[in-house]
Amino acid sequence: MAERNNPDESGFPFYTSTANPMYYANNSCLANMGSGTTCYTSWLVNATGPINSTWQFYVIYSPMNYSSYISQKNTSIVNITITNSVPPTISNVQCLLHGGSWINCTSILYGNTIDAVRASAAPICKVQ
Repeated sequence: MAERNNPDESGFPFYTSTANPMYYANNSCLANMGSGTTCYTSWLVNATGPINSTWQFYVIYSPMNYSSYISQKNTSIVNITITNSVPPTISNVQCLLHGGSWINCTSILYGNTIDAVRASAAPICKVQ
C-alpha cells in the first residue's frame, strides 16, 4: 500500500483544508491520551485527482510520545471514487424589502432593510 501524505492546501489525489498532521495543539483531546480513552478527529478533504479515479483512503495514527510502547494504528481502508460534481446554477435572486415587495437584489440601496432572499436554482445534473 503506497502511502501519501496529504498536507494542508496541497496534495494529490486529495488534500486537507484543515490541520494535517493533527496534533494536540489543534485538537485538545489528543493530549495526554491513556488506555481506554477516545478522541474523535476529522478533516475537511478536497479531491484533486482525475474524475472517475478510485483511491484507497485511510488515516495513520502515529504516537508522538511513548512510541516504544505504543504502535502506529491505521484506520480501515475505504475506496473513494472521485466524481464530477457540478454546482447548481443560481439565478433570479430577489430580495423582500421590509414592508414592501420582492425586487431584484441588485437594486438594493444603502439603508434598505431586507426581510428575506429567494432564488431559482437549476438542478445538479451529471452528464454521461
